Formats: sequence, structure tokens, C-alpha cells
Amino acid sequence: MRNVLIPLGCLLAGTLAAQAPLTCRVVDAEERSALPYATVQVQGTTRGTISNAEGRFQLPVLAPQDSIRITYVGYRTVVLPFSALRNGGDVPLHRATVQLATAEVRPGEDLYDRVLAASAWLWNAPAVKSKLFFGMETHSEDQPVEVLQAYYSANFRAAMLTGLDFQQGRVGITPKNDRHFINFNTARAFALLDIHAKVGAFPSSPFAHRNARSLKKDHQAEWVSVGSGPDGVDHVRVVPRGDPRMGFTLDLWLKAGTAQVRSLELSCTDCVQHPFVPLLPGGRIDAVDMRYEQTWSTSAPYLPEVMELEYHTTYSGNGFQESFHTQAVMHAFDLGSPFIPTLFPWTAGLEEYRMIAWMPENPAFWQRMSPPLPTERQLRDQAFIAENDVRASAWYNEQEREYDLLRPIHTAWSPDARLDLGHVQRTWAPRANGLPDPNKVELKAYLYLALDTTGRELQHYSMAVFDEMRSIHAAPAKPWTRAFLNIYFDLCELERRRMEQALNEPGVDVERARMIHTVHSKRLSDNLDDLMAQTRKGQARTALTSWNEKVEEALGINNFVLLEALPTDFDLPVDPNCFPHPQVGVCVIGEPH
Repeated sequence: MRNVLIPLGCLLAGTLAAQAPLTCRVVDAEERSALPYATVQVQGTTRGTISNAEGRFQLPVLAPQDSIRITYVGYRTVVLPFSALRNGGDVPLHRATVQLATAEVRPGEDLYDRVLAASAWLWNAPAVKSKLFFGMETHSEDQPVEVLQAYYSANFRAAMLTGLDFQQGRVGITPKNDRHFINFNTARAFALLDIHAKVGAFPSSPFAHRNARSLKKDHQAEWVSVGSGPDGVDHVRVVPRGDPRMGFTLDLWLKAGTAQVRSLELSCTDCVQHPFVPLLPGGRIDAVDMRYEQTWSTSAPYLPEVMELEYHTTYSGNGFQESFHTQAVMHAFDLGSPFIPTLFPWTAGLEEYRMIAWMPENPAFWQRMSPPLPTERQLRDQAFIAENDVRASAWYNEQEREYDLLRPIHTAWSPDARLDLGHVQRTWAPRANGLPDPNKVELKAYLYLALDTTGRELQHYSMAVFDEMRSIHAAPAKPWTRAFLNIYFDLCELERRRMEQALNEPGVDVERARMIHTVHSKRLSDNLDDLMAQTRKGQARTALTSWNEKVEEALGINNFVLLEALPTDFDLPVDPNCFPHPQVGVCVIGEPH
């Protein structure tokens, strides 16, 4: 059984740098309590991160002249030089709000008009593109059962996440009571949540109302706190007048005296309307509590820089009932600079688990990324999941290939990544007489190319990748068959190395890199067509021997010796009850042509 899921200890790779990074904690100046998910940005740039649930953040080594800007809703913004932070420690933020003794209705202002004005401000938020980090963790009682990290290119418009283009991801799962719990498509749930929708997948929010009369009829608006100064915020709470399970309660933080939204929170206990459905037959979701929050950028173009989705679910089925608590966070960064799409033919629009399984892992990508610093609890969770990973369970080993949401369907080339028939589909469309159609032999491989313009020069990372899902092979399980598969794969690696030489030439930009990829992908296809054509019946021994020698000369790999597939294995006797295989020179039992 091949390794399938990434040990969660590896999730920390992106946070480690060759030199000591900057690590600090954002705290309340008076209470010294942690401020989670504060926005931390290198002043004058789009680079930055967010603090974790413990208020801690980490940034790579900065230049001496750099300054750090830290913002948190309801607190005064601070800008500090790197020199003042290089020793780490706490960064205190001072409140910019005045807490009211009790929630009240203040005279002289119509709160309902204020809420509607904020709704209009959100509706008019511009279209913005960015990079986006997505992190999710699920616990059942105190045991972690799921941890996921992923990166996307994101599109925002009118307070909504309107598009997600997957870039890279990692996942870890551990069983509880021999059962595995996963949140399928949580990233999509963020996009489904339209805060202006009257009817949708989630409970309706006060923002669904278009006039003050309608809003006032269904909701009660109250003051919670008021702000002062440029960083002050006014806090308003809007509560449903009827059954609270039918709609969201809204907590709204507005820039003092304006309709500009700094943050909003939608919450619901025992929600009647929710998008969660059981995946297994007979399963049932008995209760859902939800909290969704957006924290908006403080300058144009305005967008929700941080989004949180937290939910408790009770899941029943087949004689068990368990409760799960999921916390998910999204952080938009590098505004206006989404990831350059990876050059690789894969299926878009899949759920996050299948996206992670379909896209080969790019180690160079994770070395460049700086996800939020893990908390102490997350470090313990990652260690637990790495020790009890689903790969080691009997359940996983018994699953068939169709359970591919957890299985990578691509193999990246390495000297040790030798293919066998387990990497290839063994089913193909039958002919009219019901017998296998040997013409359906297809082997698919691609040149994966990831591009990044971070820094002064174009950065690139490439892999030769074998596609297990789209490859079909009708050959018998002979040693030479493995040699044929691996010679095929090794030729892909040779073409990838030629592509790398062209990419490393001076002056290559993104457009030039794309053209180079197109050229070498075509050459790869042509070379593989030659291999297939030359290994037809009567030429297999000579042709494969020649190709094997080319591979050994370039890569130092002799597949005949390594796989114990000597050339004599090609001398198969001609059986009159067999018909020749059209591409690999073998015999398949069945009707002759």
C-alpha cells in the first residue's frame, strides 16, 4: 500500500525558515489576553499573515527598514519597526471602543437605517482577487479526527466569496471508534453563504431585508458599544423576534459613525436551515450550531480578509451518535495577486478532499508559504494524527479504487517511484462481443509546472506525473510489463529535464514559461507515441531494449535489471488462440482479429 496522506507533522514545513523568523503575540493592552486572527502586514506591501487562536504570529526574516502594521477590530492600529519586534514577545493593542453597561437602544439614531446602510455598503464592495489560505480542524470530544490546510486563488464580490481555484493542499485523518469523520466540501460552504439571500442553504440574516419597516418587523436592533477615534467601532446586535432557530443573530461592528463594516458575525443555535447533509445511507444530523464571521480590510479595495466558520454537529447512524466541533478559517492575502494557475490538466470544481488527492504535492510551494502559526493544541493534534493516521487502518486498506476522495491518483516521478499494474486501471470498455477491447490501452503522463513571481525572478517547480485514473493497460502481469511502464515514465522525466533547461535560461517570464511548457508537452506526447508504436508485435524486444539503454544512459536506471525483466521475457510463443496486442506486442486470450 502506497503512502497516501501527508503526516500532519509535515504541515509545519511552510512555517520554518533557514533563519530565525519573527514570532510575536498580539494581546489586549489591559487584560493581556490573546487577540486571535489579528491582521499582520508588512507596511506598504500586500505580504502578511494573521495571528492564530492564541494571538501568536510568525513572519519570515524581514529587512531592517521594514515595519509591521497590526490591526484588530475595536482596537487602535499599531505600526512598529522590525527592530522593535525582532526579540519577539507581546505586542499590546489598546481598545478604541466604549463598552455599554447593557444592550440598549440609543435615542437620536435609527439603528435599522444604519444596518440597512451597512448592508448596502457590503453589497457595493468591489470585485477583488487574492491568494487565500484555508485551514480546518475537527474534534470529537477532545480527540482530533481531521486537520486540513489548503491554498486557493479567490474571487470576492459584494461580501461573498464568488470563486475558488485550488492550488495546493494537505490533509490528515484519524479514526475514532473505527469510524472516520470528514467534512466534505467545507471550503464550498464559505462560498454558499450569501448574507443577502432571503432563502438559501443557510439561515436568513438581517441583511436579507431591503427596507427598515420589514427589518424592524422581524428583528430587534440594540447598541452594544460605541467607538471613538479613527479606529473606533460601533457595535450593533440584531436579534430575530421570532424563533431564533429560523434565522441568524447578527453582531455588526461599524467604523464609528459610518456604514463601513469592520466585522460581522452571524450565529444560530440548533439551526433549522443548514447546508450539512449525511454522506452515508442511514446517517442523520440531529443538531447544528453555527457561527460565521467576516473581518474586513481597513483600506480599499475592501474585502473580508479573514473569514471564520465554526459549527457543532451531532451525527447519528447505525447504532451510534457522536458530536463534532469544526473550526475553519480563511485568510485572504496578496490582494490583486492571485496564484499563477498551475500548468497541469486536472479536474476543476472538485471538493477539497478530491482536489488534494488529484493535485500532486509541490514541496517548493509549501516552503514558500507562511500559514498561520500552529497553536499548542494544533501541534498536539498534528502529532496525534500523524501517529494514528488513516493509512495504517484496516478500513483504509480494504477500500477499492472508487473511494478516491482520499487517494492521490497521480504519481510524481522519482528514482524510487517504480510503477506496477496497481498504478493502472484494469478495466476497459468491452467490444460488441463482450470481450475486452485491447485498443483501449492508454497511458497518460504530464509535465506539471508551477510558476511563482514572488521575488525578483520567476520561480518554477516541475514534475513528471503519471495519471493513474486515466491510464488503462491490458497487458498481462509479466515482469517486462513493469519495465515497459517504467521506461514510459522515465521518458517523461527526461523530457521534464529538457524543459527545466529551457526554463533556466536568462530572461524567461511567465508567458515564455507557458510556451516552453507547451512545446515540451508536445515533445513528450510525440516521444511516447514513438515508444508505443515501436513496441508492437515483432519489435518489442529490440525497441524496448533500445529505449531502456537511453533511460540508463540519462538517468542511471536499468529497468530490466531493477525489475528483473530480462529481454528474454519478450520472446513469447505465438498462440493461435490469441490475437496480438496492437501496441505492446503481447497476447490477450480471446477471439483472434
